[in-house]
Amino acid sequence: MEASLRTTKTRLVRLKTLVGKRHRWPASFSLGAYDEIWPFESWGHTKPDKRENVRGKSKLLDAIAYRYRIERPEGGRFFLDDEHAYKPVGSRKVPFLRFKFAKQLRRQGLD
Repeated sequence: MEASLRTTKTRLVRLKTLVGKRHRWPASFSLGAYDEIWPFESWGHTKPDKRENVRGKSKLLDAIAYRYRIERPEGGRFFLDDEHAYKPVGSRKVPFLRFKFAKQLRRQGLD
């Protein structure tokens, strides 16, 4: 069953500004073995000196990564669009988290 996460569209747009290069996804990130998160820049192994750790720069991103770790304990890449977060399954991308948008959230701390 797909989980959901309450947020605002503004917070999701802000999160997407952490991404450098654009691929076919509005935002994509990698989650490392030690819970570091970096914007996805290239296919294959990303050398440590090419990783810009963005953990802590967005509570929303940290919450997505936490949920992704539950879905895929080994970490890896995950992808975001305007409605879902996706995990790779073979050559497909499968949603693991749905964004539920609220006009106003009462200080849930998901900035």
